[in-house]
Amino acid sequence: MFHSGAETADLGVEMSLKNAAAALTLSLGTFGFAAQANSQENVMVVFDGSNSMWGQIEGVSKIEIARDTIGDLLGGWTEDRQVGLMAYGHRRRGDCGDIDTLVEPQAGTTADIIERVQAISPRGKTPLTDAVEAAAKALSYEDTAATVVLISDGLESCDRDPCELAKALERGGVGFTAHVVGFGLGSDQDVGSLSCLAEETGGVFIEASNASELKTALSNVSQAVAKAPEPTPEPEPEVVPEPQTPEVIVYGPGSAVEGSEIKVIWEPTIGSADFINIVPVGTPEGEFGRRAQVGNNPDLDLVVPAGPGAYEIRYSANTGETYGVASLEVTQANVEVTAVPEAQAGAEFTVDWTPTIHPRDFVTIVPAGTPSDTIGTHMRADNPGARTLTAPGAPGA
Repeated sequence: MFHSGAETADLGVEMSLKNAAAALTLSLGTFGFAAQANSQENVMVVFDGSNSMWGQIEGVSKIEIARDTIGDLLGGWTEDRQVGLMAYGHRRRGDCGDIDTLVEPQAGTTADIIERVQAISPRGKTPLTDAVEAAAKALSYEDTAATVVLISDGLESCDRDPCELAKALERGGVGFTAHVVGFGLGSDQDVGSLSCLAEETGGVFIEASNASELKTALSNVSQAVAKAPEPTPEPEPEVVPEPQTPEVIVYGPGSAVEGSEIKVIWEPTIGSADFINIVPVGTPEGEFGRRAQVGNNPDLDLVVPAGPGAYEIRYSANTGETYGVASLEVTQANVEVTAVPEAQAGAEFTVDWTPTIHPRDFVTIVPAGTPSDTIGTHMRADNPGARTLTAPGAPGA
């Protein structure tokens, strides 16, 4: 049995102003929105697929108007900002949770959005409050300024208060604004909740009764979005430089056989109490493997751990902070041992092996089945070539 000294030998080493990002929430179908806000703004079109979209204006259903004019919204500005499409009420009747992202926000989505809008068939309710909230969250309104343009042909039908949501979004957002256009609303409808959504967030509310008025209203809203004042930049905080971590360049062989001894070189030495250690890749900083103190030496020899795989040679402080790293691929040790197939108890017999991995490795003879860390009669493997070993006194395998 061939034993690695790396496994058993003691080597003396251890182991309030709104613009920036914009979300466009379209609760009816969006028309003529030639946005001119800066290219960093992101947009979410939220399309109203509720049953009321089958209602007619001047003999044409609202859904047809929306399908025919959705392309007017999506101009060249979609090429350099993130634009997506949401719809609600378009899949199931009576389901207030029927809100779906049809096109994920990304640049150049004009054709995809137009195609998906053509396929929407209104059938459900009007959860416009949930839709505004979903659009705000989709564009990370808590971390990024967001503008929502809501165009609705009806009021909330899912027992939520748009006005309360507006207050919450204004409080919780970096800079949240909602512009609202009410399109084809009934004369008996109380539009206060829609106007509140705009007023509470610093936006505008406009009513439109036909396609022409809608285009004018959207043009006005577009100008409001484009002319939103730039936020006053906050003063730059005083930057206190953080202490720089020393950088040490570590040199190793790149690959080595498990149990072998390698030379490690580094520069510079930060402190004599620092050390070089070898650990598997991914080992948390502060956990140490086989290691040796650097002292005042420019290099040292270190035994490679047992177990093939990807390792790192780390130059570390006693605190565990790593200052430098070199990669080390550990390969499997394959040693061929040759001996006579049988020998008398207590007799000497010849043993040979190749190669010698480490001069402190040894060759031992033990009963078959003995655990690998058990040592019997043995000799050092420091001198290659045929050597003699004494057979145990008891017969057996």
